Amino acid sequence: MPTKRTTYFLLAIFAGLVIGLAFGWFVKPAAVRRVAPQHLRQDYQTDYVLMVAETYASEGNAASAVERLHFLGDEPVNVYVRQAMLTAGQTGYSQQDVETMNALSMALQSWIPQPDEDIP
Repeated sequence: MPTKRTTYFLLAIFAGLVIGLAFGWFVKPAAVRRVAPQHLRQDYQTDYVLMVAETYASEGNAASAVERLHFLGDEPVNVYVRQAMLTAGQTGYSQQDVETMNALSMALQSWIPQPDEDIP
């Protein structure tokens, strides 16, 4: 059977939790900042390029990969892939990841957009 002391302790913990959550959600919520993808750190951009390369490896759709890479900015997409490969080599990505990005780079070099593909 809980004593008064234990009951008050549990009530204080619960009250502190409720007050803390209410303060964090309503009084001073965290600011949401929208950051453009080209302003992300290079390692995050490299992760994104790797995800696009892995998706390309499974789908084989170069047009879709180009569209996804345009998310990073207005530069030619091969610039992003080459920079990602350099960063991957410097930061210790696995050889398989670098080869996956290299396969994407090779595919993009030989890719020619078709007239019916809507690529920005």
